[in-house]
Amino acid sequence: MRAAGRQIMAGLLLAAVLICLTYTLDTASRLKTLPQTVVFDLREKPLTQQEIDNLREAENKREMPVLFTAWSQRKGTLAYPELNRETTADLVYINGDSNLLTAGTNILTEDMKNGCLLSEDLALDLFGSTQVIGEKIKTDDESEYTVQGILTEGESLTGGEKLAGGGKSAGGEKLAVLQADKNITADQISAAAGEEQTDENASEFAMRLGLDDEMVPMQKYSDLAGAAISLLLVLIGGSMILPWLAELIRCRKQPFAAVFCLGLILLISLIFGKVSGIELKIPESMIPTRWSDFEFWGEWYRRSVKSWKSFLYVQKTGIQAVYADCAAAVVVGSLLTGICYLLWRKVCRPETLRSFYLWLLTTVILEFIVMIRMGNATLQQTDSRMIWLLLPLCFTTAFVRGQLTGKLTSPESHPKLENKSGAAAGSVEDT
Repeated sequence: MRAAGRQIMAGLLLAAVLICLTYTLDTASRLKTLPQTVVFDLREKPLTQQEIDNLREAENKREMPVLFTAWSQRKGTLAYPELNRETTADLVYINGDSNLLTAGTNILTEDMKNGCLLSEDLALDLFGSTQVIGEKIKTDDESEYTVQGILTEGESLTGGEKLAGGGKSAGGEKLAVLQADKNITADQISAAAGEEQTDENASEFAMRLGLDDEMVPMQKYSDLAGAAISLLLVLIGGSMILPWLAELIRCRKQPFAAVFCLGLILLISLIFGKVSGIELKIPESMIPTRWSDFEFWGEWYRRSVKSWKSFLYVQKTGIQAVYADCAAAVVVGSLLTGICYLLWRKVCRPETLRSFYLWLLTTVILEFIVMIRMGNATLQQTDSRMIWLLLPLCFTTAFVRGQLTGKLTSPESHPKLENKSGAAAGSVEDT
């Protein structure tokens, strides 16, 4: 009875590990699909249409111009007169390209005056369909807009429950991104921060805006989520390698056992690196011209501290809150996955070959069920399927160690040394 309870507990913990791991990796992948821009808060001194145009014209004249989209958000009403339908939504008025805020089936460029993008739920409420390109809608100020596409990550601006794939946001709010052909007052700016846009460019742009380098780099949320997942994978990898390191230290005076343990450690490390996909890559900002350039390291440290302080203490607005919630979900998910994994490792200890095969089959079945039920499109991709080998690898190494523990260090597992007289070492000859 006690053994059966232990097996049930191990099965529940395994399911919890799979669910938490799937949720964590899926949330992290969604976070990476959001625009990795730098957001500036201009609520204390919003920009008029003329100021936005002047700023864009000045940027275009620079050698390395910063691409940006100025925007503001308010609640309003949208109507589809042909069907006499009307609904309340969050209206985001932009000046610039929409891809710096969110993704959609079409990019709403600066030239598409009176164009708009609708979230899926908003399109369904107004038209009953998402095939609505070219349809006309009206706002509460009687301005008419032409639908140019559907948002695929619309709720990223409203703090909705979903970051991708449509669906209703918190409170049932809906979203429309509007390229207004009239004067707007922008209290937010999203500036490009891709590979060609360095921190120095963003800092200089902030200074030109008179913001004293106060900015929120969206990339830092992805970095935080990536660090949490990396720590989780290091925990899993360490739980497989450290026991064999202990065996290596225990049998260091026995050459055969020591070489066997060292080879197994290298093999596990190589397989784990391939399965987990961890890449050790030094950021370019941390590579000096000379490693002995201590002045560079001091400047890099001061710049990093300043950047993180600005990131942590600047006032967050709607779009930043969703990135922050998404990163926090990854951190919490990684923590829960790690706790459940350690408990599972402690409970699940297959001692026979039959029980090992049974747990291997159970793991594969549970992974298949979790992947299908949670609809994890990211982990169903070919280049991401290797992660499903992680848990089978974990208890395989634990089972092998359980079978070999004591055998490597036992005297019977090594040939006895003989002395010059031909007697076994340590034996006493009869006289």
